[in-house]
Amino acid sequence: MHDLKKSEKKKKTRGINFRSKYFGLVLGVFLIVMTCLIWGSTRADHLEQLLSNVESITVIYANKIENRIDYIEFGLSELAEHGPPDTLEDQENWDMRTDFYIGNLYGIENIVWLDRDMIIRRVNPAENSDYIMNGKINTSRNIPYYTSLVLPVYDQNMIAGFILCDINMSKLILSINDEFEGDYMIQVFDGIQLLVSSDNWQQPKVDVSVDREISFKSRTYRFVLAPTEEIVTLSTRNSVWIAVFGFSLSVLVAVIWYATSISSIRLEGLVTKRTKELNYLTNHDYLTDLSNRRYYYEQFKKLDQPTYYPIGIMMLDVNGLKIINDAFGHTVGDRALKMMGSILDEIFKEADVVARIGGDEFAVLLPNASPEKLEYYKETIKDAVKRHQINNIELSLAIGFELKKSMDENIDDILKIAENHMYRHKTSEGSSVRNRAISAILKTLTDKYSVEREHSYKVSLLCRAIGQHLNLREDELNELEQAGLFHDIGKISIPDDILNKPDKLTKEEYEIIKSHTEVGYQILKAADEYSSLAIQALHHHERWDGKGYPGGLKGTDIPLFSRIIGVVDAYEAMTADRPYRKKLTKEYAISEIKRCSGTQFDPDIAKIFIEKVVQTQ
Repeated sequence: MHDLKKSEKKKKTRGINFRSKYFGLVLGVFLIVMTCLIWGSTRADHLEQLLSNVESITVIYANKIENRIDYIEFGLSELAEHGPPDTLEDQENWDMRTDFYIGNLYGIENIVWLDRDMIIRRVNPAENSDYIMNGKINTSRNIPYYTSLVLPVYDQNMIAGFILCDINMSKLILSINDEFEGDYMIQVFDGIQLLVSSDNWQQPKVDVSVDREISFKSRTYRFVLAPTEEIVTLSTRNSVWIAVFGFSLSVLVAVIWYATSISSIRLEGLVTKRTKELNYLTNHDYLTDLSNRRYYYEQFKKLDQPTYYPIGIMMLDVNGLKIINDAFGHTVGDRALKMMGSILDEIFKEADVVARIGGDEFAVLLPNASPEKLEYYKETIKDAVKRHQINNIELSLAIGFELKKSMDENIDDILKIAENHMYRHKTSEGSSVRNRAISAILKTLTDKYSVEREHSYKVSLLCRAIGQHLNLREDELNELEQAGLFHDIGKISIPDDILNKPDKLTKEEYEIIKSHTEVGYQILKAADEYSSLAIQALHHHERWDGKGYPGGLKGTDIPLFSRIIGVVDAYEAMTADRPYRKKLTKEYAISEIKRCSGTQFDPDIAKIFIEKVVQTQ
């Protein structure tokens, strides 16, 4: 009996041990299966979130490409506005501007000037001789990754020629990738033909890539955007850790599960926040925080239905922005654009769509509007803008508007009418705005630097005195006096630490100082009242022997007023206190004018100045 009980006890113990042993195995297998399921689910979720992120990035990428194309078209339109490069000076200016566009606008390979007969007259870069075939465009050039952009150039309402620009779309598309710090790879296709891949391209192990098409001038390019292996690994790293720790004890698995849940919640929150940020950037202008061009046209299509008729379309353009940029730099110009954006954002209601649609252009959509309502907003905007200034320059907007009253009216026609109203307003007020801006720039310069105020005033009086001895007419004397007053207006763009430097300038600083003649030219030529003075300001540092700047003109090729200013400017600079030295004597200055007569100065003007102006004072 004892043996039987002992045997039964052993069997019972073996059963318990068996169940305990295999329960642990079953539990281990269960935990492994659960871990694999959790790992697979988490990895799939992370990859889905990553794909969503890539899709958002692709939209931003495409918008950035379209923005750069818009900037290229805007830049070439500005180049076309300057007219054909017929004269040597026009050609030099054309080369200077096209050098700037090629160097600063991504994707431009060549810019070609064609006359009205489509004969090539000028190519930049000039060494790109393979572009020319018998003086005409080589139509056999069919490079897949090039797209040609052609703009007509008008001269007094007549076509004077064309600007043709080769845009390397592959280069333009790839250049955007630099802004994403190497986190993404890209390939560009023309149809099914691969044109180019980014340097970091590797065949993705996990397909989370997104295709997108870009159309430009009847050609369609397709680009494929994919995250790098590092980004994929980073996005799925948590699921790998789950798999590793899933084979541990149940307590450890529970802890890891909890930690992973928290991590997933945080990751989801981060991705959600990032997605919102990306969506915001997709629909908003980076500078003003207003809606962008893309969002504006999307909303126009949504509002184009009877519920919202009549729809008010208001177009606005900043007057004189180019003068502000030329005089004070683009940073100040950006401040002006931000100020305009803030004003418009405060004036209009939440239901209205306010957008920046171009470099200096804004637009507003107003559902259920009326002519009286649009006129009210126009006057409100004008009054609000008048109360703001940038560096003494009064800001101004050209405004035009139109109503879309039914589905039968074409959107493009309505936009064109509103734009034409705006341009008529700009034409009527733009000239006076630019004239006031130039006067404000001179006031800013002379208020800031008392030396420049006295210098400009004295130069203008001495120039008039020379002109009287040259028997110039009264209108010519007035123009000469004004040229003397405005000759150094370009110094507004020179940094303070260079203008006020008490020591000798470095070579680099001297080159910056020399740029004031060209900046002054750009500022003065922008306004009708002062355009005749622009050429005098540009060449007042030329030398009689041709060794001056910026054009290296020689002798009588230098405009007369520029030669007069050159003599007076040098004399007045020598006989006035400067940051780097005390003023020199009148006798010494006269001796220097005599010594440099025939080399730096026009000998006839120098003689009149010494004998009839200075020595009679």
